[in-house]
Amino acid sequence: DDPGFNVPGGVVPIQDEICKHIGYNSHILKQFRTMGLEKAIEQRDNWFNFGRIMGERIAYAQSVYQKIPTIPTTDYEFNLKNQIEKDVEEFSRAKLEAEGRGTLLKSRIEFIEAQRNYNNNNKN
Repeated sequence: DDPGFNVPGGVVPIQDEICKHIGYNSHILKQFRTMGLEKAIEQRDNWFNFGRIMGERIAYAQSVYQKIPTIPTTDYEFNLKNQIEKDVEEFSRAKLEAEGRGTLLKSRIEFIEAQRNYNNNNKN
């Protein structure tokens, strides 16, 4: 499979909005851009599943948070409120990263499938 994503030119520029959310390092775009179909499908499913789990954690944390008085009256309530705020921030960041990575891998899969369809349609 040739390297690329399902975007014009097959390349996602590092300045692209999605790169802000994928925990970018110098290797990840290249790694995703050259990944084979089976691995890309497996990784896409893993990242989207992880994003779904983070969404469930956020929802649970928010449901607990709503039960804490707006102005905490005990150290326990104060500490719990602070911990939930930190957790929701962390879970939200992880969810965005997972969704960004899943989206890039989805684009990789579409690129590979489009290439294969093109090649199959242009055989003699």
